[in-house]
Amino acid sequence: MNYSSEVKEILDTPLNMLTFVVFDIETTGIHPENGDKILEIGAVKLHPDFRFYFISCG
Repeated sequence: MNYSSEVKEILDTPLNMLTFVVFDIETTGIHPENGDKILEIGAVKLHPDFRFYFISCG
């Protein structure tokens, strides 16, 4: 299987059949050059069997 066919296979797979991670980033704003900072990073790993694990740092 080559890269192109692997990508097509993943893109053709329904989301409820994939394992993936959703990230959430909380910030003080959208301009780091003006001093805005990341306050918290969270992640949720979703599995095909609908169990998930919550990770939060901050």
